[in-house]
Formats: sequence, C-alpha cells, structure tokens
Amino acid sequence: MGSSKAKSMVHQRKKPSKLMWTQSWRRLNKKGKDDGVQKKRTRKVAKVQRAIVGVSLEEIRKKRSVVRPKVAATDAGAKEVKDKKKNKALLPRGGAAVPKNQKGAASAPAKNIGQKR
Repeated sequence: MGSSKAKSMVHQRKKPSKLMWTQSWRRLNKKGKDDGVQKKRTRKVAKVQRAIVGVSLEEIRKKRSVVRPKVAATDAGAKEVKDKKKNKALLPRGGAAVPKNQKGAASAPAKNIGQKR
C-alpha cells in the first residue's frame, strides 16, 4: 500500500478501477501517455466468389446479371409513382393553374337560394 488513502479504500473494499486517482482507472479510461499512437485499422474483407459444384463461375455471373421481369416491373411502377408525385408537386395547391385576375373562370357555381327540392 502506498498511502493511508489507498489502505482505507482497500479496507472499504473499493475497486481501484472505480477510483479516478488510481492507475487502473487511468488505464481503463485511456488517460496518460499519448505518443501519437493511432488506432489499428481494420482491413475490409474482400469477397471472393467461387464456383459451385456443377455450375461454373461464368454461369453464376450471367444469372446474376439477368434482370428478372418481376423486378423490372416493380422498378417501372415505382418510377411512375415518383413521376406522378413530381408533377403533382409542380402544380399549385388549388388544382389547375388559373391566374388570380380572372374571377369568373375559377369561382364556384352560384347557389340556388330560395328553391325547394
């Protein structure tokens, strides 16, 4: 034991890694010497494609490159929806584009007041 403080903490059963003034806490929390050491870089794993028994690598690549009709149809459908949304966003909120100075063209029809059904 180095000091009475350390002795007291041992008797209280305190963990050294919980006490900020101990070396173990400083080691755990990466305090202290910093000689410009960088973190180790992890290597990105290169994926290697291998042939399966009975199927060559070229055949696998051909099958992957073929666009399935179902996938193509969903892509085309999604594109149509996007185009519709784009066109809808370009129009003003009121519907058809009518200049503000033309009153009669865009106004609502007159109500039939006083007529019974």
